[in-house]
Amino acid sequence: MQRSWEQTGSSSRRADRLHGIVYLWEPDAKRSHALIGMLARTTGLEIREGLPRLKSGNCAPVICGVVGLANPFTEVDLDRLRVLKELCPIAAAYTQSADSIGLGRRCEVLLSGAPLLLDSSSPGFETELARVVLEAVEQWHHQLLETQRTLGVMHKLAIIGQSSLLLDVFRLAQRVSHFSDLPVLISGETGTGKELLAQAIYKQDEKRCHGSFVPLNCAALSRELSDSELFGHRKGSFTGAGHDRPGLFRSAHGGILFLDEIGELDLSLQGKLLRVLQENSVLRVGDDQETRVDVRVLTATNRDLARMVAAGTFREDLYHRLNVVVLHIPPLRERTEDIAPLIAHFLRKHEHLAATRPATAAPSFVEAIQHALLPGNARQLENLVRRALINSSGSRPLDVTDLPAELWREISSKSSANGTCGSSAQSEAPGAGPPFVDDLLRRHNFALEGCIGECEDLLIHAVLASCHGNQAQAARLLGITPRSMYNKLRKHPASSTPNGKIASA
Repeated sequence: MQRSWEQTGSSSRRADRLHGIVYLWEPDAKRSHALIGMLARTTGLEIREGLPRLKSGNCAPVICGVVGLANPFTEVDLDRLRVLKELCPIAAAYTQSADSIGLGRRCEVLLSGAPLLLDSSSPGFETELARVVLEAVEQWHHQLLETQRTLGVMHKLAIIGQSSLLLDVFRLAQRVSHFSDLPVLISGETGTGKELLAQAIYKQDEKRCHGSFVPLNCAALSRELSDSELFGHRKGSFTGAGHDRPGLFRSAHGGILFLDEIGELDLSLQGKLLRVLQENSVLRVGDDQETRVDVRVLTATNRDLARMVAAGTFREDLYHRLNVVVLHIPPLRERTEDIAPLIAHFLRKHEHLAATRPATAAPSFVEAIQHALLPGNARQLENLVRRALINSSGSRPLDVTDLPAELWREISSKSSANGTCGSSAQSEAPGAGPPFVDDLLRRHNFALEGCIGECEDLLIHAVLASCHGNQAQAARLLGITPRSMYNKLRKHPASSTPNGKIASA
């Protein structure tokens, strides 16, 4: 079997240049040992038994998983697939006489996370398994390289961040940038960087990038001068029109017009904008004939336009005209991993404010900001960094003491809400509940988080004991996912089975 694999020259060369870890989950110890040895010889990869300890991330080692299923397989076998799917990509599952399994059961395997179901009783099973594993690891390598390239492009375009949420948004922005006549609606809270994303689309639009990028804040648009501002006017067409004005649409001819805060646009102007988008022509104030324009329109809003349509404050026909492709930028509180690189970026940007250079931030500074709500998102974060640089003195890195008092109060209030009581409350005995509750509260100084943790530990231990150590069955009884069960057992190791693996049914 090894010779037949090595004779396929391209496959062996591919194995030489790939590095990664493959996790094999096979309940039969003897078969597991044999397959691990086979895969190690034929692929040149590191093969491990069981589960990875941590979920794979963008910078984690390249990994994939393989799961052996019983025949007939049970819900416990499918739970194994679901747990592994949460931890790393799955290359394949396998079982004996897979070809004889009904279509419905095969679909259950697919839904549980395995893209392939191999027949372990077929003569070429080992060769096929090695090929599938190599292709899975190669694909993961490709994804890692693509992520690094994407991060490099984002950095050049001043899009700072590394979270998967931001990467997904930027990848979609890259794709739609090539459709040069397609309108794009960018949504997100204030300060999330909607205009930066619009500029990134403009710079990657091969047709439009040589034209102008013309931004307009619709909230600052005067109702009296809105027609002139957008569509232009002829000299003498109204009092004060001392010269011809092209208007923003004609100024953006061949390029992009970016209408920020489109939800603030007056209803009367929304109808005129709709006509321009439909006809690709504008009528200047004082003109009798329309002028053709070639403009791509990007819009942005921090408001719920669908709700505004329902309330009658935004035209439904215009909404559907703009709502072709929507890019939603999540707030920073949903992607806290982007806060540290943003802080580093703002420290470099405003280093002239620092007493000594280079300006750096201590872990406590980053952690404190990660615990803040930041309703102003990146704009608020930049202001916090600038204030901290101004307040700081000496050569030490910025720390939590350099942040404003209102942020201390916010973090303190948040901690109190999570169950931290004052010293006066700790000195009082509860005396209002069952003895078990009183003892539990005293043991944890009335901290809710600690009490809940101990109760969770006891409950998991009791259910797991009733299931004879079967973690998958215990997860179903508790109404949680296998992945959640796995995490809770790592959090409460006293409740786990001796070998730390999910027991068989």
